[in-house]
Amino acid sequence: MLILLLGGRMRILKMMMILMIFSSLLLGNRFYKRALTNYSMVQMEQALKNLDDAINRVDNDKETLTQIYALKAKIFIGLAQSDKAKKQFVKILFLNNLYEMDDGESPKVLNFFKSVKQEFLESLTVKLETPEINFKPTKEIKYKKKHPIHVLISNMSGARDAKIYYRQLGHLNYSKADLSQTVGDNFEGYLPIPIEFPTQDFVVEYYIGITDFSGNMIASSPNAEEPLDLFVNVPKSMIQKRVGSQKAATCSYENTQTKNNIALIFFLFSIIFFIRKRKKI
Repeated sequence: MLILLLGGRMRILKMMMILMIFSSLLLGNRFYKRALTNYSMVQMEQALKNLDDAINRVDNDKETLTQIYALKAKIFIGLAQSDKAKKQFVKILFLNNLYEMDDGESPKVLNFFKSVKQEFLESLTVKLETPEINFKPTKEIKYKKKHPIHVLISNMSGARDAKIYYRQLGHLNYSKADLSQTVGDNFEGYLPIPIEFPTQDFVVEYYIGITDFSGNMIASSPNAEEPLDLFVNVPKSMIQKRVGSQKAATCSYENTQTKNNIALIFFLFSIIFFIRKRKKI
């Protein structure tokens, strides 16, 4: 009897798994279909949002991912964002380097894809050199919400990303900020300062990191274990203003609490007085 019950439960679980997979595929198709509708109505931003949902919220097969990446590439070409379009085509070629676009696509899209594919196939026959990172770090700054970073990076590939990894001293996890290529080997970005309302000087740890298409760290300067220190000097006037605001807020809160306590005491005495008066009657 127990074996039969267990067997029945296993069949139910299998059916539930099949239904979940089937539902996820339908959901993915729904997002993709919405994106196609947005694309036909020239609603590019909404189309990109639906495509991101189709990627992030659903487990897709290679064919579906190829369709999603291809549509994203066409949208980015239409928005004159060639770097982003190139990345989408590269993702397709990593899935299938024999992929060909339909001849019915616009000549602009076809020619762009052909150039990306040619570059991609050539890169497979050439061993990519490790990127080299060069920049002059700043050791100390006066407090501001973000600090500009200028970096020289050579041997970069279109399938790689450069980012600033940063955290407040004493914290465990790093946050990330983008570095964008400007001209040649020049990359620029901003190091966000993680404390919005500081009450004292503090230190931000950071380093520059480069990842490949799969998200693997392939170069960094220096590294996560031994990051650079940026000392952030907070002006005394800002600290005093912040502390003064906190004191004012504390006093306001305490005054409100005092008034509330007095009102509560008065209310309780009123009830006691009312009860005694009723007893006398």
